[in-house]
Amino acid sequence: MKLIITSIAILLFGTVQAQLSIGLMIEPALNISTVGSQPEVLSDSFTRLKKADFNTSFGIEIKNQLDRYASFSIIPGYYQTNFLMVKEDLQYLDIIHPELRAIRDQSQGAQKNAYLHYRQKYIGLQLLFAKKLQIQGLPNSTFFELGGGLGAHYLVDNDVKIRTEGFAIDQKYIHVIKKNTGFTPSDFALNAIGHADLNYQLDPNTILLAGLKMNIPIITNANEAPQVRIYMPTLRFGIRFLL
Repeated sequence: MKLIITSIAILLFGTVQAQLSIGLMIEPALNISTVGSQPEVLSDSFTRLKKADFNTSFGIEIKNQLDRYASFSIIPGYYQTNFLMVKEDLQYLDIIHPELRAIRDQSQGAQKNAYLHYRQKYIGLQLLFAKKLQIQGLPNSTFFELGGGLGAHYLVDNDVKIRTEGFAIDQKYIHVIKKNTGFTPSDFALNAIGHADLNYQLDPNTILLAGLKMNIPIITNANEAPQVRIYMPTLRFGIRFLL
């Protein structure tokens, strides 16, 4: 929290005569997980991290146009990381998760699968620097920006959402477990960020943008083994209002 307050104060103090804008950013992301070294007892389970997962983060952008081409943004907001484990072709008395009872469904008609969505929820900020690209032939209302920076976020919650397919446990197909999830996420997420945006000036005070962003973890996403890292190719959509 001190980092957020200090960063906002520095930004506002340094932009008394600069052009400021405020905007809303929505960032749907693909989560691609990798697993490092792990205890042998966990290796079978966590080699199942083969399928990508999806989530959406969002934030409020405060942008300072430093000069005609360069800008600096601070984006406080909500940030989420996910990874997905898939257990397929489950059988009678198999265990999906230690917090759920064993499978009691003895039917043979449908294949039994389970999807375990591990979710880590953070609040924090992004600090981004961007430069306008000088591209000939673009209309005056449209411009590209290329930039990068850092994302720093603090963990506020995590859980695992388990969805079963082909069978139910205790007459439910979805279970959310908040304690003893089987994964201990890092309390702090630090990412390197690269982004490219197409901006369209809708009117003198309103800009729409769409772009691509890549979040690369600087530190591991786990406090304990297995050491999971989550890479996030991200779409970026926003609206920005000049002040």
